[in-house]
Amino acid sequence: MSRKKQQQNETMTPMQHRAVLVCILCVLAVLLTFGITTTLLKKEEPAPSVSESVADPTSGGDLSGHYQIDNASTALLTETADAGTDYLNDTLFLGDSNTVRLYNNGLIPCSSSAPKRASAPR
Repeated sequence: MSRKKQQQNETMTPMQHRAVLVCILCVLAVLLTFGITTTLLKKEEPAPSVSESVADPTSGGDLSGHYQIDNASTALLTETADAGTDYLNDTLFLGDSNTVRLYNNGLIPCSSSAPKRASAPR
């Protein structure tokens, strides 16, 4: 039996021996990564359960206390009067997918948009 094994070893080149060694190291690295990941995930504390006092966004309840928004922030846009269609006609919309949708649905005229569909890179 040892003679058979010796013949088998002689048929592999040194490059093939290295390739087998690299494959074994890769498998060990995957197993080690999996083991470490599962160990770390088990150590994490479970997320706290959601109390029933918090409004469920799908129920249509009042969400004013759910999100913390600073209404005094200057980053928030305040509601203004409707500027009408003249405002949209005087505005140039540069082409993203929303502009194409607005143009295709007739919500903005061709003269105020520059819609262009993206082409695949070549």
